[in-house]
Amino acid sequence: HLSMLRRAWVIDRLAFLVQVFAIDLISYAVMQNHLHTLIRNRPDTARDWPPEEVARRWRLLFPLRRENGQPQEPNQAEIDAIISQPALVELYRVRLSNISWFNRCLCEFIAKRANREDNCTGRFWEGRFKCQKITDTSGLLACSVYIDLNPIRAKAATTPEDSDYTSIQDRIRALRAKDSKCAAPKNSPSLLEIEQAYGGSLSIEEYLVLVDETAKGLVKGK
Repeated sequence: HLSMLRRAWVIDRLAFLVQVFAIDLISYAVMQNHLHTLIRNRPDTARDWPPEEVARRWRLLFPLRRENGQPQEPNQAEIDAIISQPALVELYRVRLSNISWFNRCLCEFIAKRANREDNCTGRFWEGRFKCQKITDTSGLLACSVYIDLNPIRAKAATTPEDSDYTSIQDRIRALRAKDSKCAAPKNSPSLLEIEQAYGGSLSIEEYLVLVDETAKGLVKGK
């Protein structure tokens, strides 16, 4: 079970990981007992990183030093220790665009933190993540809308605006902030822009209309 506090942990961790991995986050919904993400790995982006960048990102994920329990930025000696081994650099480069490693760094972090808080050991998540490959734009769009409407379908919220711990709420708040020229909400994961996700064929305003209209399409039992 993910309490409100632990759901915030997931949000914070997602925000960190999308800054480190060569992986785009398109949609997410952190529910009370499970998590949905729509992500796209970008090995092409990782290929362009120089060895120093690969080493720095890896040491951000797995720091060697901590102060007051907080991980420290990698120093030059730690980076040099990695880049002196070209095969290791290439191994880390592949991992930094790998969906399995992304989910590992998310779930393992939350599990260890929850176990420390509960003073226990053992499995926190029920099992390994499930992954469905999406091969076309229509499938991508359907999956994104499905994720964004998860809280409404589960009766945890009545509108997308009220759907806490979701990408749809982030997008609505960011759009409102842009329209009012106010600062966008902080502490939310960096999302791939809708226009980028769909190759310019769909605007954020059109996407929000689609989510809204889909939510009004009531189905018996849902």
